[in-house]
Amino acid sequence: MGKTIVLVTEGPEDAQQWTLELLGIADKVDVLITSNKVGKSKTDGLFGVVLQRLELEARNMVFVGDNWERDVVPARDVGIMTVLYDEQGSVRLEGDEVRINSLWKLGELVKGAGDVSV
Repeated sequence: MGKTIVLVTEGPEDAQQWTLELLGIADKVDVLITSNKVGKSKTDGLFGVVLQRLELEARNMVFVGDNWERDVVPARDVGIMTVLYDEQGSVRLEGDEVRINSLWKLGELVKGAGDVSV
């Protein structure tokens, strides 16, 4: 897909790496950045550190999170486009409040597929 997959998460890095390996997706993640290793939580500036360390502009990153307050709000505060993953919610692909309710839809959205609202 030509995308770099960065996992930004809170918690100990070794536990997060173990989880990726257990799920069989460790080889899909290019960069793992944890609050434990960086010393900042998502709400205390972790996203700014991510942009700085990866030498990215916020406009070139999309963050997918499942918590409005801990994921979406702090990522937006530094200018990152966000997608809220809400299994119980409805899909919204327009405007500034993008929401998905399945990871399949996220994959289709990233690939640039047509209708992912089904």
